[in-house]
Amino acid sequence: TTNLTLTKACSPYTIADDIRVDGNATLTIEPGVILLFTTDTGMWIGDYDAAKLVAAGTATSPILFISASTTPSAGDWSGIVISNGAMGGTQIAYALLDYCGSGYACIEGIGVKPNRVTIDHVSINHVGVGSNGIQEDTEDSNFAISNTNFNNIPTTPTQQYAISVQAPSFAGIDSSNAYGGGAMIELSGGTVSVSTDWKNPNTPIAVTSNLYVEGLTTPVLTIASGGIFKFAPYTGLRVGYSNAGTLKVNGTTAAPVVLTSLNSSPGPGDWDGISLWDAARATLRYTTVSRSEERRVGR
Repeated sequence: TTNLTLTKACSPYTIADDIRVDGNATLTIEPGVILLFTTDTGMWIGDYDAAKLVAAGTATSPILFISASTTPSAGDWSGIVISNGAMGGTQIAYALLDYCGSGYACIEGIGVKPNRVTIDHVSINHVGVGSNGIQEDTEDSNFAISNTNFNNIPTTPTQQYAISVQAPSFAGIDSSNAYGGGAMIELSGGTVSVSTDWKNPNTPIAVTSNLYVEGLTTPVLTIASGGIFKFAPYTGLRVGYSNAGTLKVNGTTAAPVVLTSLNSSPGPGDWDGISLWDAARATLRYTTVSRSEERRVGR
């Protein structure tokens, strides 16, 4: 609850119980610090009131958030949970999070206000079963995520994701991230109500709930070339459903945009398709729409 710096000189630190940062305090972690988390422990930022985490390593001296076990396994420790009290400038950079994801994502945002969190040059490995690498539970928290590597994301017994966000936060995902083993991003529905651009994240995007483009300011959603969106059954992309909205899909001959089925054995009619309602405008260039519903769902 007061400003604190974890220094490299005192490293490594063994974390025997949850670290909680509150009381308008900033926790600063110096480059090169090693934090060894015991079973099911983690770090909570701004859970009760305002707080900030500044964990900025360097390319030659990264910060290590790792398991304290001598024989580590996926999901040994919880992760870093960033809550609604997180202040602007909260950042994790040049860091490794390994063997995390016990009960929470390795980095999880709960109620975080928009544009408060930056994640850059981070590696997330060996995520626990049932957890994601990064998860934003608030639709518009909009973490800025760049130059981040994801490896060993579980796909069984259920599919988990490198990143899980709702539509208003998707724009924070840069095209510089890397996804080992074909790890996907989850786009868990939501509404684009302000104009925004979606970059191609260079991995498939699993759309698990309906997407809407509409709002009082006539928002424009622009989708960059090369994106692959895989829709779950009974989901679709709805433009101008209740208010005006515009969809611009900017594929190219070399990098078309693909909208298709999420099913492992896809077939015709797997997902609803693109619905353009009365207040919709749309431009689709070099776009493949496949395995969608064969009935008319728009006007």
